[in-house]
Amino acid sequence: MTRTDPLDVPRPHAQLHFGVFFQGVNHWTIWSAPDSGSQIDPASFRKVAQTAERGLFDAFFLGEGLRLREVDGRIHDLDVAGRPDAITQLAALAAVTRRIGLVSTSNSTFNEPADLARRLSGLDLLSEGRAGWNVVTTDNAWTGANFRRGGYLDHADRYRRAEEFLTVARALWDGWDDKAVATSVDAPAWSVPGAVRQVRHRGPQFDVDLAPTLPRSAQGHPVIFQAGDSGEGRDFAARNADVIFSAHGNDFDDALAFAEDIRRRLRAVGRPDDDLRILPGTEIIIGATEEEAQEKKRWIRLQQVTPATALGIAGLLWGIDLSGRDADGPLPAEDPVVAENDGSFGARRIADPRAVVAEWRAKAEA
Repeated sequence: MTRTDPLDVPRPHAQLHFGVFFQGVNHWTIWSAPDSGSQIDPASFRKVAQTAERGLFDAFFLGEGLRLREVDGRIHDLDVAGRPDAITQLAALAAVTRRIGLVSTSNSTFNEPADLARRLSGLDLLSEGRAGWNVVTTDNAWTGANFRRGGYLDHADRYRRAEEFLTVARALWDGWDDKAVATSVDAPAWSVPGAVRQVRHRGPQFDVDLAPTLPRSAQGHPVIFQAGDSGEGRDFAARNADVIFSAHGNDFDDALAFAEDIRRRLRAVGRPDDDLRILPGTEIIIGATEEEAQEKKRWIRLQQVTPATALGIAGLLWGIDLSGRDADGPLPAEDPVVAENDGSFGARRIADPRAVVAEWRAKAEA
Protein backbone atom coordinates (compact mmCIF):
# COMPACT_ATOMS: atom_id res chain seq x y z
CA MET A 1 0.00 0.00 0.00
CA THR A 2 1.33 3.47 -0.94
CA ARG A 3 0.98 6.13 1.75
CA THR A 4 -0.07 9.54 0.44
CA ASP A 5 -1.01 11.24 3.73
CA PRO A 6 2.10 13.02 5.12
CA LEU A 7 0.73 12.50 8.64
CA ASP A 8 0.40 8.73 8.14
CA VAL A 9 3.84 7.87 9.51
CA PRO A 10 4.18 4.54 11.38
CA ARG A 11 7.09 5.75 13.54
CA PRO A 12 7.01 9.56 13.54
CA HIS A 13 9.87 9.90 16.02
CA ALA A 14 12.21 7.37 14.42
CA GLN A 15 15.62 8.65 13.37
CA LEU A 16 17.98 7.53 10.64
CA HIS A 17 21.49 6.61 11.71
CA PHE A 18 24.42 7.05 9.35
CA GLY A 19 27.96 5.77 9.62
CA VAL A 20 30.90 6.08 7.24
CA PHE A 21 33.41 3.28 6.70
CA PHE A 22 36.95 4.36 5.79
CA GLN A 23 38.17 1.51 3.63
CA GLY A 24 41.40 -0.28 4.33
CA VAL A 25 43.03 -2.94 2.17
CA ASN A 26 40.87 -3.15 -0.96
CA HIS A 27 40.78 -2.79 -4.73
CA TRP A 28 37.72 -0.56 -5.11
CA THR A 29 39.11 2.70 -3.67
CA ILE A 30 39.91 4.89 -6.68
CA TRP A 31 43.36 5.91 -5.51
CA SER A 32 44.35 7.02 -9.01
CA ALA A 33 41.88 9.94 -9.02
CA PRO A 34 43.73 13.23 -8.34
CA ASP A 35 41.36 14.27 -5.53
CA SER A 36 41.38 10.92 -3.69
CA GLY A 37 44.31 11.77 -1.45
CA SER A 38 46.42 9.24 0.42
CA GLN A 39 44.72 6.22 1.96
CA ILE A 40 47.17 6.04 4.87
CA ASP A 41 47.88 9.74 5.56
CA PRO A 42 46.38 10.86 8.90
CA ALA A 43 45.06 13.96 7.13
CA SER A 44 42.77 11.77 5.01
CA PHE A 45 41.25 10.13 8.08
CA ARG A 46 40.82 13.52 9.71
CA LYS A 47 39.10 15.02 6.64
CA VAL A 48 36.60 12.17 6.30
CA ALA A 49 35.78 12.05 10.03
CA GLN A 50 35.30 15.81 10.31
CA THR A 51 33.20 15.93 7.13
CA ALA A 52 30.98 13.12 8.42
CA GLU A 53 30.61 14.89 11.75
CA ARG A 54 29.48 18.10 10.03
CA GLY A 55 26.97 15.98 8.12
CA LEU A 56 25.54 14.68 11.43
CA PHE A 57 26.75 11.12 10.92
CA ASP A 58 26.61 8.91 14.00
CA ALA A 59 29.87 7.06 13.55
CA PHE A 60 33.21 6.78 11.76
CA PHE A 61 34.37 3.18 11.30
CA LEU A 62 37.82 1.73 10.77
CA GLY A 63 38.50 -1.87 9.81
CA GLU A 64 41.30 -4.09 11.00
CA GLY A 65 44.08 -5.20 8.68
CA LEU A 66 46.42 -7.67 10.33
CA ARG A 67 48.01 -8.74 7.06
CA LEU A 68 48.14 -7.60 3.44
CA ARG A 69 46.59 -9.71 0.71
CA GLU A 70 48.96 -12.03 -1.10
CA VAL A 71 48.61 -14.09 -4.25
CA ASP A 72 51.03 -17.00 -4.75
CA GLY A 73 53.32 -15.56 -2.10
CA ARG A 74 53.44 -12.06 -3.60
CA ILE A 75 51.79 -8.91 -2.24
CA HIS A 76 48.65 -8.23 -4.26
CA ASP A 77 49.80 -4.85 -5.58
CA LEU A 78 46.50 -3.96 -7.27
CA ASP A 79 45.11 -3.27 -3.79
CA VAL A 80 45.35 -0.16 -1.72
CA ALA A 81 47.71 -1.56 0.91
CA GLY A 82 48.42 -0.57 4.48
CA ARG A 83 46.16 0.31 7.35
CA PRO A 84 47.02 2.07 10.63
CA ASP A 85 46.06 0.43 13.90
CA ALA A 86 42.40 1.35 14.30
CA ILE A 87 42.42 2.26 18.00
CA THR A 88 45.56 4.41 17.62
CA GLN A 89 44.07 6.27 14.65
CA LEU A 90 40.71 6.76 16.38
CA ALA A 91 42.43 8.11 19.49
CA ALA A 92 44.04 10.76 17.29
CA LEU A 93 40.65 11.57 15.74
CA ALA A 94 39.11 11.94 19.21
CA ALA A 95 41.19 15.10 19.61
CA VAL A 96 39.86 16.73 16.41
CA THR A 97 36.17 15.73 16.64
CA ARG A 98 33.55 16.40 19.29
CA ARG A 99 30.42 14.32 18.70
CA ILE A 100 30.85 11.55 16.15
CA GLY A 101 31.24 7.97 17.37
CA LEU A 102 34.62 6.29 16.79
CA VAL A 103 34.32 2.58 16.03
CA SER A 104 37.21 0.15 15.91
CA THR A 105 36.97 -3.22 14.19
CA SER A 106 39.08 -5.48 16.41
CA ASN A 107 38.99 -9.27 16.31
CA SER A 108 38.44 -11.57 19.25
CA THR A 109 40.40 -14.49 17.79
CA PHE A 110 43.92 -13.08 18.06
CA ASN A 111 43.50 -10.59 20.90
CA GLU A 112 43.17 -11.08 24.66
CA PRO A 113 40.30 -9.48 26.60
CA ALA A 114 42.36 -7.82 29.34
CA ASP A 115 44.50 -6.00 26.76
CA LEU A 116 41.87 -5.11 24.16
CA ALA A 117 39.25 -4.11 26.74
CA ARG A 118 41.77 -1.73 28.34
CA ARG A 119 42.70 -0.16 24.97
CA LEU A 120 39.04 0.30 24.03
CA SER A 121 38.31 1.72 27.46
CA GLY A 122 41.16 4.20 26.96
CA LEU A 123 39.65 5.30 23.64
CA ASP A 124 36.25 5.63 25.31
CA LEU A 125 37.68 7.91 28.00
CA LEU A 126 39.78 9.99 25.57
CA SER A 127 36.72 10.60 23.39
CA GLU A 128 34.45 11.29 26.40
CA GLY A 129 32.23 8.31 25.71
CA ARG A 130 32.27 8.00 21.89
CA ALA A 131 34.00 4.65 21.37
CA GLY A 132 32.51 1.61 19.69
CA TRP A 133 33.80 -1.90 19.07
CA ASN A 134 32.91 -3.92 15.99
CA VAL A 135 33.41 -7.45 17.32
CA VAL A 136 34.76 -9.65 14.52
CA THR A 137 36.35 -13.06 14.36
CA THR A 138 39.20 -14.19 12.11
CA ASP A 139 38.85 -17.45 10.25
CA ASN A 140 42.15 -18.30 8.57
CA ALA A 141 45.52 -19.78 9.38
CA TRP A 142 47.12 -17.18 7.10
CA THR A 143 46.33 -14.42 9.65
CA GLY A 144 47.18 -16.83 12.45
CA ALA A 145 50.73 -17.04 11.11
CA ASN A 146 51.27 -13.57 12.60
CA PHE A 147 50.92 -15.04 16.07
CA ARG A 148 52.80 -17.56 18.15
CA ARG A 149 49.96 -20.03 18.38
CA GLY A 150 49.14 -19.76 14.66
CA GLY A 151 46.31 -21.79 13.20
CA TYR A 152 42.69 -20.79 13.31
CA LEU A 153 39.42 -21.68 14.97
CA ASP A 154 36.44 -23.51 13.48
CA HIS A 155 33.46 -21.28 12.72
CA ALA A 156 31.42 -22.25 15.80
CA ASP A 157 34.45 -21.98 18.08
CA ARG A 158 35.15 -18.46 16.83
CA TYR A 159 31.78 -17.28 18.15
CA ARG A 160 32.16 -19.19 21.41
CA ARG A 161 35.46 -17.40 21.96
CA ALA A 162 33.95 -14.04 20.93
CA GLU A 163 31.08 -14.41 23.40
CA GLU A 164 33.36 -15.33 26.29
CA PHE A 165 35.72 -12.53 25.24
CA LEU A 166 32.89 -9.99 25.39
CA THR A 167 31.73 -11.33 28.77
CA VAL A 168 35.19 -10.73 30.23
CA ALA A 169 35.52 -7.32 28.56
CA ARG A 170 32.19 -6.14 30.00
CA ALA A 171 33.18 -7.31 33.46
CA LEU A 172 36.38 -5.29 33.16
CA TRP A 173 34.51 -2.20 31.93
CA ASP A 174 32.08 -2.48 34.83
CA GLY A 175 34.81 -3.14 37.39
CA TRP A 176 34.76 0.43 38.70
CA ASP A 177 31.70 1.95 40.36
CA ASP A 178 30.57 5.21 38.75
CA LYS A 179 31.50 7.12 41.92
CA ALA A 180 34.71 5.25 42.63
CA VAL A 181 37.00 8.30 42.61
CA ALA A 182 36.92 10.84 45.41
CA THR A 183 35.39 14.19 44.45
CA SER A 184 36.86 16.20 47.33
CA VAL A 185 40.39 16.75 48.59
CA ASP A 186 38.96 16.25 52.09
CA ALA A 187 38.07 12.62 51.29
CA PRO A 188 39.98 10.06 53.41
CA ALA A 189 41.20 8.15 50.33
CA TRP A 190 41.58 8.66 46.58
CA SER A 191 39.03 5.97 45.82
CA VAL A 192 36.03 4.74 47.73
CA PRO A 193 36.84 1.46 49.49
CA GLY A 194 35.48 -1.50 47.54
CA ALA A 195 34.61 0.62 44.50
CA VAL A 196 37.19 -1.13 42.30
CA ARG A 197 36.45 -4.83 42.05
CA GLN A 198 38.72 -7.71 41.12
CA VAL A 199 37.58 -9.52 37.98
CA ARG A 200 38.03 -13.28 38.17
CA HIS A 201 37.00 -15.40 35.21
CA ARG A 202 37.91 -18.96 34.35
CA GLY A 203 36.38 -20.50 31.23
CA PRO A 204 37.20 -22.63 28.19
CA GLN A 205 38.99 -19.73 26.45
CA PHE A 206 40.23 -17.39 29.16
CA ASP A 207 41.63 -17.42 32.67
CA VAL A 208 41.64 -13.85 33.98
CA ASP A 209 42.34 -12.48 37.47
CA LEU A 210 42.96 -8.73 37.70
CA ALA A 211 41.62 -5.38 38.83
CA PRO A 212 40.59 -3.08 35.96
CA THR A 213 42.90 -0.09 35.55
CA LEU A 214 40.41 2.47 34.19
CA PRO A 215 37.04 3.87 35.31
CA ARG A 216 33.87 3.80 33.24
CA SER A 217 33.37 6.41 30.53
CA ALA A 218 30.46 8.82 30.16
CA GLN A 219 28.54 6.13 28.24
CA GLY A 220 29.55 3.27 30.53
CA HIS A 221 31.40 1.19 27.95
CA PRO A 222 31.87 1.08 24.16
CA VAL A 223 28.88 0.52 21.89
CA ILE A 224 28.99 -3.05 20.51
CA PHE A 225 28.72 -3.59 16.76
CA GLN A 226 28.57 -6.90 14.90
CA ALA A 227 28.76 -7.78 11.21
CA GLY A 228 28.43 -11.57 10.87
CA ASP A 229 25.68 -12.78 8.57
CA SER A 230 25.73 -16.49 9.38
CA GLY A 231 23.21 -18.01 11.77
CA GLU A 232 25.81 -18.00 14.54
CA GLY A 233 26.66 -14.38 13.76
CA ARG A 234 23.03 -13.26 13.88
CA ASP A 235 22.46 -15.12 17.14
CA PHE A 236 25.60 -13.53 18.61
CA ALA A 237 24.31 -10.08 17.61
CA ALA A 238 20.87 -10.77 19.08
CA ARG A 239 22.42 -11.75 22.42
CA ASN A 240 25.15 -9.14 22.62
CA ALA A 241 25.19 -6.28 20.12
CA ASP A 242 23.79 -2.76 20.10
CA VAL A 243 24.17 -2.42 16.32
CA ILE A 244 24.40 -4.94 13.49
CA PHE A 245 25.80 -4.26 10.02
CA SER A 246 23.80 -5.73 7.16
CA ALA A 247 24.81 -6.57 3.61
CA HIS A 248 21.11 -6.76 2.70
CA GLY A 249 20.69 -3.25 1.40
CA ASN A 250 20.18 -3.58 -2.35
CA ASP A 251 16.90 -5.51 -2.43
CA PHE A 252 14.08 -4.12 -0.28
CA ASP A 253 12.31 -7.45 0.28
CA ASP A 254 15.63 -9.08 1.20
CA ALA A 255 16.36 -6.25 3.63
CA LEU A 256 12.95 -6.65 5.27
CA ALA A 257 13.45 -10.40 5.59
CA PHE A 258 16.82 -9.82 7.27
CA ALA A 259 15.32 -7.29 9.69
CA GLU A 260 12.45 -9.61 10.61
CA ASP A 261 14.87 -12.48 11.18
CA ILE A 262 16.95 -10.31 13.53
CA ARG A 263 13.83 -9.21 15.42
CA ARG A 264 12.72 -12.83 15.77
CA ARG A 265 16.12 -13.70 17.25
CA LEU A 266 15.89 -10.71 19.61
CA ARG A 267 12.53 -11.87 20.89
CA ALA A 268 13.94 -15.37 21.39
CA VAL A 269 16.54 -14.02 23.83
CA GLY A 270 14.10 -11.70 25.62
CA ARG A 271 15.07 -8.39 23.99
CA PRO A 272 12.60 -5.87 22.49
CA ASP A 273 12.25 -5.75 18.71
CA ASP A 274 13.88 -2.33 18.45
CA ASP A 275 16.74 -3.02 20.86
CA LEU A 276 19.24 -3.58 18.03
CA ARG A 277 19.93 -0.94 15.39
CA ILE A 278 20.36 -2.30 11.84
CA LEU A 279 22.78 -0.46 9.54
CA PRO A 280 22.57 -1.77 5.96
CA GLY A 281 25.64 -1.12 3.86
CA THR A 282 25.12 1.03 0.80
CA GLU A 283 27.04 3.06 -1.76
CA ILE A 284 25.93 6.62 -2.49
CA ILE A 285 26.90 8.34 -5.73
CA ILE A 286 25.94 12.00 -5.94
CA GLY A 287 25.29 14.07 -9.06
CA ALA A 288 23.47 17.30 -9.85
CA THR A 289 21.02 15.31 -11.98
CA GLU A 290 20.00 11.67 -12.35
CA GLU A 291 21.89 11.53 -15.67
CA GLU A 292 25.05 12.94 -14.11
CA ALA A 293 24.87 10.47 -11.21
CA GLN A 294 24.44 7.53 -13.61
CA GLU A 295 27.39 8.69 -15.72
CA LYS A 296 29.51 9.05 -12.59
CA LYS A 297 28.48 5.55 -11.51
CA ARG A 298 29.70 4.13 -14.82
CA TRP A 299 33.00 5.98 -14.45
CA ILE A 300 33.43 4.70 -10.88
CA ARG A 301 32.85 1.09 -11.94
CA LEU A 302 35.44 1.32 -14.71
CA GLN A 303 37.93 2.87 -12.29
CA GLN A 304 37.23 0.36 -9.52
CA VAL A 305 37.61 -2.69 -11.75
CA THR A 306 40.49 -2.05 -14.13
CA PRO A 307 41.38 -4.74 -16.70
CA ALA A 308 44.20 -5.97 -14.46
CA THR A 309 41.90 -6.09 -11.42
CA ALA A 310 39.21 -7.95 -13.37
CA LEU A 311 41.73 -10.57 -14.49
CA GLY A 312 43.11 -10.84 -10.95
CA ILE A 313 39.67 -11.43 -9.40
CA ALA A 314 38.66 -13.87 -12.12
CA GLY A 315 41.98 -15.67 -11.65
CA LEU A 316 41.18 -16.21 -7.98
CA LEU A 317 37.82 -17.69 -9.00
CA TRP A 318 39.26 -19.96 -11.70
CA GLY A 319 42.32 -20.83 -9.61
CA ILE A 320 44.69 -20.09 -12.52
CA ASP A 321 46.83 -17.15 -13.66
CA LEU A 322 44.80 -15.10 -16.15
CA SER A 323 47.11 -12.07 -16.25
CA GLY A 324 48.01 -12.62 -19.91
CA ARG A 325 44.40 -12.81 -21.12
CA ASP A 326 42.26 -10.13 -22.76
CA ALA A 327 40.04 -8.64 -20.07
CA ASP A 328 37.43 -7.75 -22.72
CA GLY A 329 37.65 -11.18 -24.37
CA PRO A 330 35.56 -14.28 -23.74
CA LEU A 331 35.51 -16.03 -20.38
CA PRO A 332 38.18 -18.72 -19.95
CA ALA A 333 37.15 -22.02 -21.49
CA GLU A 334 38.87 -23.97 -18.69
CA ASP A 335 36.92 -25.21 -15.70
CA PRO A 336 37.88 -23.78 -12.30
CA VAL A 337 40.71 -25.45 -10.42
CA VAL A 338 39.31 -26.07 -6.95
CA ALA A 339 42.16 -26.42 -4.49
CA GLU A 340 42.23 -26.59 -0.71
CA ASN A 341 44.95 -23.93 -0.59
CA ASP A 342 45.64 -22.01 -3.80
CA GLY A 343 48.22 -19.61 -2.38
CA SER A 344 45.79 -16.69 -2.31
CA PHE A 345 45.39 -15.06 1.07
CA GLY A 346 42.97 -12.41 2.22
CA ALA A 347 40.62 -12.79 -0.75
CA ARG A 348 37.03 -13.71 -0.01
CA ARG A 349 36.61 -17.45 -0.34
CA ILE A 350 33.94 -18.72 -2.76
CA ALA A 351 32.16 -21.86 -1.60
CA ASP A 352 31.39 -23.23 -5.07
CA PRO A 353 33.55 -21.68 -7.85
CA ARG A 354 32.10 -24.01 -10.48
CA ALA A 355 28.57 -22.76 -9.80
CA VAL A 356 29.68 -19.13 -10.04
CA VAL A 357 31.53 -19.79 -13.31
CA ALA A 358 28.43 -21.52 -14.71
CA GLU A 359 26.34 -18.47 -13.80
CA TRP A 360 28.85 -16.12 -15.44
CA ARG A 361 28.87 -18.24 -18.61
CA ALA A 362 25.07 -18.17 -18.77
CA LYS A 363 25.11 -14.38 -18.47
CA ALA A 364 27.81 -14.09 -21.14
CA GLU A 365 25.81 -16.32 -23.46
CA ALA A 366 22.67 -14.27 -22.86
